[in-house]
Amino acid sequence: TDDGGNIIIDGGLSANARGGSVIVQSGASDRTSSGHLTLKTADSAKVTYVRSQTPQTSGNITFETGLAYNGDSGDITLHTGEANYGKAGNMLMSAGSGNVGDGANITIVAGVTVHPKSTGGTVTIEGGIGWNDHIHDGGDGGNVILAGGDARGRSKRDNGGEIIIQGGHADYGTGGSITIETGTGFDSSSGSISLKTANTFEDGNSGGIEIVSGLSIRGNSGLLNISSGNALAGTAGNI
Repeated sequence: TDDGGNIIIDGGLSANARGGSVIVQSGASDRTSSGHLTLKTADSAKVTYVRSQTPQTSGNITFETGLAYNGDSGDITLHTGEANYGKAGNMLMSAGSGNVGDGANITIVAGVTVHPKSTGGTVTIEGGIGWNDHIHDGGDGGNVILAGGDARGRSKRDNGGEIIIQGGHADYGTGGSITIETGTGFDSSSGSISLKTANTFEDGNSGGIEIVSGLSIRGNSGLLNISSGNALAGTAGNI
């Protein structure tokens, strides 16, 4: 029942200036790659001969900056290094697999503010820039793919995961809007929007498309407006 000993690495205290930093860095190499840095908790005990009353869970890893009493708290930056003659390293965020219950969640939530006339933090997910001045093919911008999880079960009740895009709730003001807009092409066409349900290959029906403005209890329901854009030197698009 006794816990193993802890290891504490602590930068020095300063009475009047910034406290000491803690730097953990892998070794450099004059001829080949630098060393790896692995931060990992140990595997839990594996008890197979008796059902233990204490769950054998692996340890947590917590990244957290300290509380700021009179200023901004510290940032957390995860960044792969640049590569002069190769590809920059990928960044993977993946929850582990399990064989009991639902799969593990990944939640990304921006910060809360309690200051008046301020806005809560923004979550930005953006594809990478394709940046080269080659006149024939300078590179495309990276994609952003939102995909629900596959259902690999053998039952017709096993449905693929949904994608839900929802504006924020407001207790007294207007709820958050949803804007879907294609990118501008300065010397070419702007991007298209394709709204399509997938094909079906068995006995079922293909999915429907429904566009409905919301119910209004005391005011007017929302306007549904479908129009093609104006053409200054061509023909406006058909509907």
